[in-house]
Amino acid sequence: MDDAKSIILKILDTIDYSDDKERFADEFLQSVQLHALSNLIQSLPADRQNEIKEELTKNSNSPDVVAGVLKKYFSESEIQQSVQKEAQDAVSDYIKTINNSLSAEQRNNIIKLAGEIRQNIPQSA
Repeated sequence: MDDAKSIILKILDTIDYSDDKERFADEFLQSVQLHALSNLIQSLPADRQNEIKEELTKNSNSPDVVAGVLKKYFSESEIQQSVQKEAQDAVSDYIKTINNSLSAEQRNNIIKLAGEIRQNIPQSA
């Protein structure tokens, strides 16, 4: 997630975000992870959804235990793909939301940054 955080921080720098960038990035990524987890859980049959929800409810305060529970139901690849897709969607939605408040220069810089990011993202098979 460090790469994702650096991307969020670059976007915030590009748009001259004036509040706490680190806090925004951390909260943004936490939201992404929660949505990705929710999407994965919803992909399971109802009985398995209930099982995993029960396990996570009991152990939700420990990130290591949560990760262990997830690995019982999903491969590392499935988890990473879900988080990556959710992150891409969330960044896209954020940029669409702020688009009208950006200057022409900021928009151009975001487009340039998006191209750089695309070049550095490994292509899935």
